Amino acid sequence: MRGDATVKSVCMDLCRTTGYHNFPSKLTRAEAHELATHRLHLAGVKILVIDEAHNLLGKNEPVNLFLKTLAQDGGGFSVILIGTPKVREFIYEKSENIEMAERYLDLPLLPFERQETVGLINGAVKGLARDAGVDLAPSIHVDPYFGDRIYDGCRGSLGRCMFLIATAVARALEEGGDTVDIEDFRRIFDLKYLHFNPENPFNLSDWASRAGAAMFDGVAPLETAKAAKPKKKRGRPRKKTGATA
Repeated sequence: MRGDATVKSVCMDLCRTTGYHNFPSKLTRAEAHELATHRLHLAGVKILVIDEAHNLLGKNEPVNLFLKTLAQDGGGFSVILIGTPKVREFIYEKSENIEMAERYLDLPLLPFERQETVGLINGAVKGLARDAGVDLAPSIHVDPYFGDRIYDGCRGSLGRCMFLIATAVARALEEGGDTVDIEDFRRIFDLKYLHFNPENPFNLSDWASRAGAAMFDGVAPLETAKAAKPKKKRGRPRKKTGATA
């Protein structure tokens, strides 16, 4: 939901997502709401997820009526609202919204524990590499802290971690190699994440010191090393020039 969202603009956006763009020049808010509901039913939509719902609040808008009717019995939708604590305060702490509060369950999204998240990250690194048909380079599979690097670099955001892993594997494929290595992660982090975290956790010098110490400490690596095989060179093959004998 955009920062300047209104009930009418949200309804019109819902119509557009179902393929309807021919709005009357003087469309009222009530008409937009009715049209959006009709279009969603035609499209067979049952679940409606509204992210950043707090952007609707703080304006002279009938937000409570809009949210209440979306989740009404008989013809309503399963509505999931995602937003800041302001959304919870609006629904549950305002006396005029008691009826609406009865229709929405309070389900706070708690972060995963670090150990659980790192386990998911390690599984994703191995799984995505396997699905892409590439191997993990030694700079990854002998580093017992590689999952922690991803976790710390993305500051615990599982979504950012998964995007980083997928993009790094895609880069390895685009470069034409048969392995994904720490350099793929370092470059993607430089391109996509330095604004979010200025410390790149994939610097090679740092990896060498930490991974080497960990191996002597007996910490299990991400994955056991495979037998060495010839590696493909990265980048597109160059055309041969000149005559051959």
